[in-house]
Amino acid sequence: MRNLTLRRADVLKLIDMTARPFDAMIMRAQAPWPHRDSGRQWGEFTSEDAYRVALVHALIRQGRSYEQAGSAVRSVFADLLDIETEAHGDLLLGSFITESPPDEEAVVRMQLSFVAAESDWFAELQRQRSAMGPGDHLLAFSAVNATAVMRRTLAKADAAGLRDDRLDHLAKKVRAL
Repeated sequence: MRNLTLRRADVLKLIDMTARPFDAMIMRAQAPWPHRDSGRQWGEFTSEDAYRVALVHALIRQGRSYEQAGSAVRSVFADLLDIETEAHGDLLLGSFITESPPDEEAVVRMQLSFVAAESDWFAELQRQRSAMGPGDHLLAFSAVNATAVMRRTLAKADAAGLRDDRLDHLAKKVRAL
């Protein structure tokens, strides 16, 4: 196999997002990847990019904004690929949103993103909760199944003839293969 260079049309075949929101996400710098390499063209993508966008879109469907979802994926993507746990089950990517009491007219809202195995999810929520400051309030938490998102991405890649070594490597890391 090989590592493919994908065009926008190819990426759209692998994700559940149409062209208009995808383009808007890119133009508004809300993409779920770090800044592009200098040698890479604007319209060149990888299967990893497609998986990242699929994760973002899954978070958006859970009620996160494009900015929040892109930030969440950027901040924990390396953790998702390098999670070290003996726990079984699919991997979940989640957000934990807290709010502090008003301090001199300002309320601080914080979104913490994290990755955990399905069987560790509630223990991880408790760990995150214990890190909150006194008086902070839990506003919301949500998660998407990163392993299931990858399974769907793999199926779409197979159907479109766009499966490559990079996608298989990612799939193994997130327990989809």
